[in-house]
Amino acid sequence: MTIREPEPGDQGYVIKTWTRSLLSARPWKGMSRAAFAAVEASIERLMDRSDTRALIATAVAPDLCGWMVWTPMGAGAAVHYVYVRKAERTRGIGRALFEASRVRLDRPIVYTFAGPAHRWVVPKAPTAVPIAPENFLDPRRPRR
Repeated sequence: MTIREPEPGDQGYVIKTWTRSLLSARPWKGMSRAAFAAVEASIERLMDRSDTRALIATAVAPDLCGWMVWTPMGAGAAVHYVYVRKAERTRGIGRALFEASRVRLDRPIVYTFAGPAHRWVVPKAPTAVPIAPENFLDPRRPRR
């Protein structure tokens, strides 16, 4: 397995797998397409930010098997999403992405999307707290 910086063609794959993964998880299951369009827009806004970072995992190049998107924040980070292809799970890819990103699970972490991966991250990161993506993108916005 190799961990690398994203290449120009990777963003489409990341957004596609991110949205597909979210659709399979609660509370996103059953969300109307119109409501989910706002979620997709948030993902695209996060990906387009200059402070957003991403790493790509490949099992056998050039096949992507996982990725991580986060934003460094002082001593901690905002982890937006971690994705590992189902067939590749339990092989340490998520852990390798965290190690390569230098996001430490013992430091303050917020997470903006609670997909299937958050069940792996939250128990290992006792300081992790959720924040709505729109509140991360616009901190002046009233909290809901």
